[in-house]
Amino acid sequence: MIDNLRIAINNGFFDEIYLNWISESNRQAKWLEKYIAESGMGATVLNRHAIPHQLYGKRLSIALIDYWLVPVNLVNRSFTANSLRQAWQSHTQTDEVFDWLAGEESEAKRNSFQKWMIRHRPIGILSNPDFQTHEDLLQFFDQSVPIYSDRILFSKKARSAWNQELRRARSDDKKQCNFVLNEKTIFKLEKLAAMFGFSRTRILEIIISEEFDKKTHINEFIKYLERADQKINL
Repeated sequence: MIDNLRIAINNGFFDEIYLNWISESNRQAKWLEKYIAESGMGATVLNRHAIPHQLYGKRLSIALIDYWLVPVNLVNRSFTANSLRQAWQSHTQTDEVFDWLAGEESEAKRNSFQKWMIRHRPIGILSNPDFQTHEDLLQFFDQSVPIYSDRILFSKKARSAWNQELRRARSDDKKQCNFVLNEKTIFKLEKLAAMFGFSRTRILEIIISEEFDKKTHINEFIKYLERADQKINL
């Protein structure tokens, strides 16, 4: 450890600007550890036991890079750190395949994805996923599914399963109703559907719901019938 410190002092410390892309993300630290161990770019074989285990997030990421690049001179160290940054940015661009899991109902979506992964257990996945957060999900795929095309495939199938769950949930409170409408009413219904971009069923649901709440048009129609009856009886 002292020898490494002497080497680091002799080689000089490179500008912090080369590490400004490091964040507090534990996912980033895990990715760096895996990438450094597999890349063979540095002059030092990564010995994880030489780095304090209590470090996490940003401190762990910087410690990994520092230890790995200790024997490298200042110029090459800066170059290699910049290469790491580019590799990380390129890697995170693939996160977009999981964007549908964020936002509204994110927890339910993650749970659905997790159940799909456990139920189908794709080849090469050795452990059950545990997606407590969106970062957990991304970190799992960093470690277990490195091939981008596999990520796209899993995400697409899991999203399809989620959409099926939504359709089933929406259809649970619906029953089929059969009734006959005259041609003029059907024509008007189809015109309304085309005008507003809704299905004919949705148009009927809106009209019935509004009338149930406000009771405007049917009351007016009843008054119209009453006036017509009065005229007939005069």
